[in-house]
Amino acid sequence: EAQGACSDHRGLVIDLGLHSMWDSSEEQTQEPRPRGFRSNNTPKSLNFVNTLYESLSAQKMFNTVGNILDRIKSGEYDAEEEQANLSAADDLITAEMLKAEDAIRPSRTATSHSWSPELVALQKKANLLKQVGRYINEGGNLLERKKLSFTQEARKIGPTWTLDLSSAEAICKASHTATKAARSGTKRQKEPC
Repeated sequence: EAQGACSDHRGLVIDLGLHSMWDSSEEQTQEPRPRGFRSNNTPKSLNFVNTLYESLSAQKMFNTVGNILDRIKSGEYDAEEEQANLSAADDLITAEMLKAEDAIRPSRTATSHSWSPELVALQKKANLLKQVGRYINEGGNLLERKKLSFTQEARKIGPTWTLDLSSAEAICKASHTATKAARSGTKRQKEPC
């Protein structure tokens, strides 16, 4: 079994909706690759570390890196050659890390049904309406600029889709209907052809 920390990454991502914060219509950047697990999920993290360790051991990566280190410590090495060797090792380690992550990614949800643009749109609509509902339930007032922000988000989902932001009841009803449609769409996608 591999030893060491559950993760060699100490990354932190903060996802801010800047266009919503500043009521602008900036394009959002591409979202980072969805993670199959989080570092605080110890069983998944250990599985990841062990899977990666086995893969790197099978490719004798520890020996390769150790040999490079020994040559550098000895002082008798070609810097360009060792840089190329380290770069190749880094590429392989990164590829193996991605493979290990894919190998332990939760698959029941992620691949339980085929992808379809229609289903994605239904799910996005349901999520946006839930966000609007949460905003109102948390005491937020739908001022014109906030309505505009939510309307712009709706236009990104569907250019002709309009939100009924006239009342909390209308939003609640639309949210319920959209959630029901998304669930129904997911169910249809899961059905065998």
